[in-house]
Amino acid sequence: MPKLQNEETFYDLLRIGPTANVAEITAAYQSVKAAFSKDSLATYSLMPAEDTQAILVKIETAYVTLTHIDKRRVYDKRISQPDFTSIEEPMNQNYEKQIPNSSEINPIMEAPLITAIPSSDSICDTEPSQLNLSQIREKKGLTLTDVSRITKIPTRFLKALEEYNQPVLPSKVYVQGFLKNLAQLYRLEPKITVSTYFEQLEQKTGTSKT
Repeated sequence: MPKLQNEETFYDLLRIGPTANVAEITAAYQSVKAAFSKDSLATYSLMPAEDTQAILVKIETAYVTLTHIDKRRVYDKRISQPDFTSIEEPMNQNYEKQIPNSSEINPIMEAPLITAIPSSDSICDTEPSQLNLSQIREKKGLTLTDVSRITKIPTRFLKALEEYNQPVLPSKVYVQGFLKNLAQLYRLEPKITVSTYFEQLEQKTGTSKT
């Protein structure tokens, strides 16, 4: 992989297009990061260690920015400006101010819809009669931390959803909101995902979530 140029945007850095969805961004991030890792002998033999480390920091920043709804929106607006020059340029002071502080988000609230994913991705890949959220997440190459950052759903609830741990889950209305966001992220049909999940929850626990 050639040395990265200063004029590249985060999209160029990850070798993706501006309409890439979260799953595509994650796959690209993992691929590019691997190319500059210590295990990549070709890269390490061609580049000084400090240059490689600097690029890895940029890759991480690109991934965090493009998989965060508000950060991506602000970044997209920024790179569309005529005076945008490179990813090397320090972020404008107003950049972080425009991004809501995650600590101000009520963790029990229904997470907002993931608008960073194109509407076409809300089409169901499959219509499962059995829903395995952990298996679907792992197949997408996402960790619980990744999903939590993208959807703003606390990891304890994501883990409880995957394990059907009813005592940890909030009330049904919040679980429904969480499931709709996960369905959008995982490219599942929301209504089927919600109904299937609650059917399985009842089967596994003998009760319905109220």
